[in-house]
Amino acid sequence: MSRCSNCGRESPQGAIFCLGCGARLAASAAGPTTLAGPGVRVGVANPVAGAAVSTPAGPAGLPGPLPCPVCGGENQVGMNFCRLCGSPLAGSRPPPPAGARPPTAPIIPTPVPGARPPPPEVLTCRQCTGQTPAGFAFCQHCGAMLPVSAGARGLGHTPPLEVVRGGAPTLALGPGGSPAARAAIHAKAPAPAPAAPPPAHAASTPPPIRPNADRPWGSLYSMRRDGTDGERHFLAGDWIEIGRPGAAADLVFEDRYLALRHARIEQQAGGGCRVVPIDLLNGVYRRIRAPQAIAGGTQILVGRELIRFELVADGEREAAPLERFGMTMFGSPPRAPWGRLVQVLGSGGLRDVRHLHGTEIVLGREEGEIIFRDDEFLSRRHAVLKWQGGQCVLEDLKSSNGTFVRLHGPQPLENGDMLRMGDQMFRFELGVGGGGRGG
Repeated sequence: MSRCSNCGRESPQGAIFCLGCGARLAASAAGPTTLAGPGVRVGVANPVAGAAVSTPAGPAGLPGPLPCPVCGGENQVGMNFCRLCGSPLAGSRPPPPAGARPPTAPIIPTPVPGARPPPPEVLTCRQCTGQTPAGFAFCQHCGAMLPVSAGARGLGHTPPLEVVRGGAPTLALGPGGSPAARAAIHAKAPAPAPAAPPPAHAASTPPPIRPNADRPWGSLYSMRRDGTDGERHFLAGDWIEIGRPGAAADLVFEDRYLALRHARIEQQAGGGCRVVPIDLLNGVYRRIRAPQAIAGGTQILVGRELIRFELVADGEREAAPLERFGMTMFGSPPRAPWGRLVQVLGSGGLRDVRHLHGTEIVLGREEGEIIFRDDEFLSRRHAVLKWQGGQCVLEDLKSSNGTFVRLHGPQPLENGDMLRMGDQMFRFELGVGGGGRGG
């Protein structure tokens, strides 16, 4: 077995690239062994986490990585289909007709004599029944998406989502989302003709940002710390993506809490628009304007405190006293809680579980049932949780910095909505009239 110096995963002896991350392995005594087919898949993209595995450049004197004509992703020279979106690459053989078997099966690297490594996993394509070694996301015979392997699940890899043509794009469209990919998704323009492989020095150049020649239909204002409007970002085209440098997002910010592709603002038919969270780790928060009913599992942002609301089960709400040896256990007086608040830490852990009972629970810096005295971003009485009609209602108490709720799935936006993404605060305006409110 050969151990990868990049990710530490072991690959069969003779493999040229690591099956876990695609990095080139050190030369082995047995020498490199070739996998059947015109190319070798060297990595799997993880669009949920927003990180893509890059293809290493070829040796000196050989052509560099082959770019995908649809998504702009880099691929090893000789591959048939893009490792990120599954699109046919330049010079690849056409996929076989439906139901036809592939011409050849992959050749598994020969182990070192005397060693007994576990047999490498082989994935079978549901469309053409061809076999492809584990670590590939798309079949190298027909380009169809492969089922996720046990090894990939163990490494945390997630297969890319399929591209949906003739409708809204999926929440995770491979890294980048180049202009060609966006045009192909919305079927507004045919895919460009395959281009010749670029020189090795240009292989790492990111795809260009889509030019926005359309008329703006909205604006995003970056909010300053004092609450005034900062830089104005115009919204035009079908959608605008927000993220961190390194991907083809339209608005990028140097913010370690942002994903490469964090969220998307989409225009809808009829003049409205919506926000679509893409990142699944830190998410998108919106400031509430009126009392809002919240469900169990909702995350609330007040000041610097990130709190998760949970409903209490009936068995915990009306717990019977414990009796042993004819005695009733002595303890605190019973209170029937209807919910609890749990602080969410940056490490992923939880702290300070507080059960809620009564009709109203006030959160604040100086007054209320739950107080955070060391949080200068909280108002004296910041927000209140009310138990009304069998549900929890969250209401902001005219606080200075507002109360935010994490969004789950696409949500429509209204004029004046405030959005929190990572360490960035935005104010949304529909239309292009007027300027900001300050600064």
